[in-house]
Amino acid sequence: MTRLKEIRERNGLSQSKLAEITGIPLRTISRWECEGVPSVEKIGTLAAALGVTPNELLGVTETQEKEVS
Repeated sequence: MTRLKEIRERNGLSQSKLAEITGIPLRTISRWECEGVPSVEKIGTLAAALGVTPNELLGVTETQEKEVS
């Protein structure tokens, strides 16, 4: 998930510092930055199982959807 890395770096944080602040293991943060997000198919599967839309699962708001359209 390159977005996570971009935001972390923009805020001047190392992976270690982010791990310390959040309590999330360093290797988990590292894995998220390297491996990205689930595939579109997996996002759809997860969203369906959770009873939400893929956009809701990804945190995309209705306003953001309109801006893209």
